[in-house]
Amino acid sequence: AGSCLAFGGVRLPVLLLVLYEPVCVFMDAAHCGAKFMFLYHRIFYDVVVDEHCYYTDAGWEIGRLGLAVLHTMNVLAQSAGACWANLLLVLCLRTLAAQLQTRVGTLVAYLRALQALNQSFRTATAEELANYSDPCAICYEGLCAAHASHPVPPVSDAIDPPPPADHLEPPPPSHSQPQHQPSGTGPGMFTATLLGSSSSSVAKILPCMHIFHLRCIRRWMEHQNTCPICKREVMPRPNPS
Repeated sequence: AGSCLAFGGVRLPVLLLVLYEPVCVFMDAAHCGAKFMFLYHRIFYDVVVDEHCYYTDAGWEIGRLGLAVLHTMNVLAQSAGACWANLLLVLCLRTLAAQLQTRVGTLVAYLRALQALNQSFRTATAEELANYSDPCAICYEGLCAAHASHPVPPVSDAIDPPPPADHLEPPPPSHSQPQHQPSGTGPGMFTATLLGSSSSSVAKILPCMHIFHLRCIRRWMEHQNTCPICKREVMPRPNPS
């Protein structure tokens, strides 16, 4: 005990026991603040923040589980002798370690699925979405809106000649942008560079030729490796060797 590190007369294991709850409260507050910031931009600026919310939740869950594992190990190390309380601590440590392993494995599966979706699966074109009569089987929303950010201009806009110079009129004010859409160097620059909205305008074609929103199918493949409709295996399973 004499060789144990001490800070202001307090041993390090005891200090870690005392700091566990404040650190948990700080992590919870940081998690809530980050989620509030993302959802604020989603509500007022119509920005897709699903992926950022997912990574925020995953980081918070893995951090809390890892901290709980270390705290339980510290409590177990400070307990003296063998008793029923130590057995309960061991069972609790085993449960926390299994939950941490599962959550990390889920995150790895999500990243692997996201890489496969971006590199291996083809993006549906506007013509393919127009000919695909079914909605996304995961969110039940139409797929034709997936390319709304890249519309095909009508032919009349391209061939109409410009009006004579003496009949030019000032353009009417545009109402196509939302009322809260910022410009210049306001919060809109933050949302454009940090959040983005590309995932909401992409639909992917699986090997079975079923089409889904990218944001929907990547969350599905976090837990399942099959098509939501035909149950065909989407990605080859990794070789155990």
